[in-house]
Amino acid sequence: MVEKITLSVSLAERPSQNYHQWFKHICTVAASLCAHLYPHGLLFLVLPQATYMTFPDVGDQYPVPAQPERPVGAATATNLAIYKETYENWQQFRLNMQALRAAIIESLGDAIRRSQLDIATGIILHNTNTIMANIKAAYGIITSADLTQIRAELAKPLLGSDHTTFTAHGAEFTENVAIVARSGQPLAYWDQENIFLETCSGFVAVNDSNQRYIQANPILANRTLAALITHTTQQLVNIPVGATGYANAATVAAIDPNHPAFKAAVAAAVAAHMGQQRPAGGAARRQAPGGAAPAQSRPRMYCYHHGYLGHKGSKCKHMLADRTAFTQAMLDADFPGRVPGGHT
Repeated sequence: MVEKITLSVSLAERPSQNYHQWFKHICTVAASLCAHLYPHGLLFLVLPQATYMTFPDVGDQYPVPAQPERPVGAATATNLAIYKETYENWQQFRLNMQALRAAIIESLGDAIRRSQLDIATGIILHNTNTIMANIKAAYGIITSADLTQIRAELAKPLLGSDHTTFTAHGAEFTENVAIVARSGQPLAYWDQENIFLETCSGFVAVNDSNQRYIQANPILANRTLAALITHTTQQLVNIPVGATGYANAATVAAIDPNHPAFKAAVAAAVAAHMGQQRPAGGAARRQAPGGAAPAQSRPRMYCYHHGYLGHKGSKCKHMLADRTAFTQAMLDADFPGRVPGGHT
């Protein structure tokens, strides 16, 4: 039995101001339901099919669950077991789908709920996709109060220089830029870039990486906010974009970079990379005197381009990809004084 779902964000009051938070909250809840059966849970119940198909790990499969047919005749024990599992999954999907739809309808509030009623029957006949599309058409419009709040959110400073915090910051910033654009009051790229750079100015590593992207792309027309964020993310994790799924995730970024599925794709890629750097065989960390674990889980290694980080210069993908700019001495450097001028 599936428990009743209650959404913490509703449109009962100030629907125009609350629409975007309401939508994100529903997406978060939908992503958590039946996540073991579908790549992104029940997101396909609240997103248009064209949007859902752009998510990573979806492929050409758009979930259209149907009740499985019971085996006939002399079915084997294996076939019966498969049927039982498939039927239970279908039942779970159906119950979760009904619970999610009921929660969405409840979150609309009385006034909006009445606008969705069928005139003949007096009940809501729409499926969740149609309900979400109707509400977006009516309340997904930005007001002046929304713009004031979003402009303030754009200026919020970055809270940390690790790749996870930076990725979340960039995703939220990009989403707010997209909301402003949808309101008919888009920010020029020059303004987007300057505001974003200012929010990152408190962290040297992030700021320096941002500036390197600008130096490498001096023509303003050739720069984009997505490329800037991707560049700095790569620098912070030292992994190539093609090998981590960021290329697919970037497609989602154009739709809703703050979406849980986008964050999950990035987090999974980073986790996979970090797992490759652990000692083979999962060797236990050496204990410091007195039984206390050392402060760091892996040694700090020097890279001529990145400084002290979790990799050696000889393993730096950035330098290896550009041998015209980095010499063998730079690759072999094991401390700053080895090459005149230290790391870049």
